[in-house]
Amino acid sequence: MEPRIQYAKTSDGVNIAYAVFGEGPPLVYVASAAGVHLYSRFSLARLGTDQLTSAGFQVVRHDGRGTGSSDHAARDFSLEARLRDLEAVVDGLGLERFALAGHLDGGLTAIAYTARHPERVSHLVLREPYASGADLDEFSPGRRALKALRPVAEENWELVTLNVAHLNFGFIDSEAAKEVAAAIRSATSAAVWVQMGEATDDIDVTELLGAVQAPTLIIHDTVVPGRVLVGIEAIRKVAAAIPGARLLTTDDFAAAAGEFLREGEQLATTPAAPVQPTALRTILFTDIVGHTEMMSRLGDERGRDVLREHERITREVLKAHGGAEVKTMGDGFMASFGSVTKAIECAVGAAEGV
Repeated sequence: MEPRIQYAKTSDGVNIAYAVFGEGPPLVYVASAAGVHLYSRFSLARLGTDQLTSAGFQVVRHDGRGTGSSDHAARDFSLEARLRDLEAVVDGLGLERFALAGHLDGGLTAIAYTARHPERVSHLVLREPYASGADLDEFSPGRRALKALRPVAEENWELVTLNVAHLNFGFIDSEAAKEVAAAIRSATSAAVWVQMGEATDDIDVTELLGAVQAPTLIIHDTVVPGRVLVGIEAIRKVAAAIPGARLLTTDDFAAAAGEFLREGEQLATTPAAPVQPTALRTILFTDIVGHTEMMSRLGDERGRDVLREHERITREVLKAHGGAEVKTMGDGFMASFGSVTKAIECAVGAAEGV
């Protein structure tokens, strides 16, 4: 059955396509790029999702910017941009607490989101994760091979996508590789593939691994014989750095993930202590004035450093003044307070801190 495509708009104005499969506790699945698009066009991508929905979970998938049915005009593929895509989907669905899964490049996004929003992620499942582009280069020869193909991608996109497919899904089944390659070509362009790869080179979530508080399952997936994309050393590095994380080698991702998610507390779709309709709440919005100009002036790396510092300061001030973070919006926050005075004091403290 074809998924029903819905759209959410990011804080920087990008339309992100997503689909919801099944009913039950929500599991948001972040793929490397085109999660919904590949589900529609590749049988192995459907398998895990269909198994999880059959097990009683509601699976949410989305196409990252520049891929599938999402906006193709976007050219920012940084970690912050990928987080904005995810935030737009979960906020658009009104999910307050949910399980989060990340596959390959999607693991970078899932790790960063979980570390930054511990109150929202109940469980984290990482399927073949790595912590940085540098780790992937060091431990994964297949990744180095794909990087070497970037200069010829626009000239021979079919050749490149066949190599991507084989490295992701093995060299044994050539017909499956052709199916995957065709799906990739229909999902995005050679230019975007190169830009996304270059952006991934610069992403590093190593320092965030220790901040992950959610129960975490890390899966070394052996469902496809001959897959050589992510080296086990890179996966082990992630497992060793996340407190309490479990590492499992299996050829049945859906069964392992389902069993893990059923353990412990039941997943919740609403906050543990919702505000009563009659309660008076004060909403505070923060914003970095001239954010676009600042990013242009400082460049992506220094600009992201400023955003991270802004997030750190804002969260510290919110905690000090009893504020509840509702959501982040790229360069700003939305927070809730039980008193006008506390909200004003927090706003003053945030301005002074910045």
